[in-house]
Amino acid sequence: MFFSFFFCNHAEWVREAVILDESRKRFRRSLSAMHMLSDNYLKQLSSLLGPCRVDAIEFLEVGDWLITARDDKNLPACCNVCERPGTRYDHIQRKVRHLNFRSKRVFVFLHLPRVQCAEHGVRIVRQSIFDHHFKYSPEFQEFVACEFLSDPSAGSSVARRLAMPTTTMMRIVQSIVSRTSAVPGKAAERATHAIDASEGFGK
Repeated sequence: MFFSFFFCNHAEWVREAVILDESRKRFRRSLSAMHMLSDNYLKQLSSLLGPCRVDAIEFLEVGDWLITARDDKNLPACCNVCERPGTRYDHIQRKVRHLNFRSKRVFVFLHLPRVQCAEHGVRIVRQSIFDHHFKYSPEFQEFVACEFLSDPSAGSSVARRLAMPTTTMMRIVQSIVSRTSAVPGKAAERATHAIDASEGFGK
């Protein structure tokens, strides 16, 4: 019985030691990644997060950046319709692709609060990085549109360079062109024709 007790506890100790070692490695990777990401990039990202703040940064083995942003309860959480402060109701989790950094993909894992608004009910908090229609930040969507519109004939190669499905890229470009005032008149017509001509890319 003594040996059984010893070996059971030994196995448990080994398991806990492995978990602790993995936690230390993740912490060291996070610290290293924080130093590698530029202050300007993080400052620009932080301005989009609303009441959330960057909590952890990790450079993954597959070559992507993963940034975790959590709710900072010291900051007001505002309704995304009327922009008035509301009472925190609950949280949702979303993963969003943001602008590349040093040619590497950047994903932001968001812990976004929802607020109880007196006028509009339960709404997602006001912020500028999460778009309900795409798993890409608005800044990344605009970058995709600019990349495509600079050379519409190279639609498939642009999608490969951005590491995203061509059909998704085309939906983003269509959405940007339909709502932006930065593509007026003839430029908008050319963009629409380019989109129509590229319908078959990557299918």
